[in-house]
Amino acid sequence: MLLALLAGCSEDEEPSAPVAAPSKTPEITVEESRPAGPAVCRTATMRTARASGDVFATCVTAALAKHRTVRLEGEQTAGEKVIGAVAGTLRFAPTHAVDMTIFNGAATLLMIGDRAWMKDDKGWVVAGESSTRAQTAQTQATLWRASSTLKALREFYSTTSWRPSGKVEDVNGIRLREYVGAPHGPGSAGVPTEIWLSRANLPVRMVSHAQSDDGDTTNTVTLTDFGQEFEYVKPRIRRDRKR
Repeated sequence: MLLALLAGCSEDEEPSAPVAAPSKTPEITVEESRPAGPAVCRTATMRTARASGDVFATCVTAALAKHRTVRLEGEQTAGEKVIGAVAGTLRFAPTHAVDMTIFNGAATLLMIGDRAWMKDDKGWVVAGESSTRAQTAQTQATLWRASSTLKALREFYSTTSWRPSGKVEDVNGIRLREYVGAPHGPGSAGVPTEIWLSRANLPVRMVSHAQSDDGDTTNTVTLTDFGQEFEYVKPRIRRDRKR
């Protein structure tokens, strides 16, 4: 819950932030190409054998770095009930950036490198300032920065070995192959995870299974629109007068 009260507003000249067009029906639009990264990423190792975490992480993050941007849609479910959702865009290079609706669409988080802003029904706020809203924005920015940079993804994927399950799927004419593993973060046990990769080692769909206060939950993330360019706009900042 946002507790800070807003009074008055002013518009500052702030760095521009990426804004993505909404996608009601995600479609996989990536063009298959030669896999990026070292030679091992272009061999059968990734398709037919258990790949070490380091190899898997290197090949997947190299593919993401090559395309630089991606559309992300995520959903958390408990049984048939949707309990969480996010949607937006990530940019991996040349500067890490995030434009994501959070809190089930109630707010938008914008990040470019080390700077971040958040917009809710009260307007924009600069992350890291002294207001409650700004601190909420800072917390969210910290979480996204720790989980969506190429470095963070590489570290996460490398914590388990990955093996092809034998399942394949054709989506929009693109062959996807399922890999299974149990990656873990600091202080957390391995989370059973399935990742569907294209021939170019791009992660198109990721499904993980965990426990929460709502019981058994499933987190599904779909990545689309690899390599698309996104326009930039300046956020309007509403300053909190009550700290």
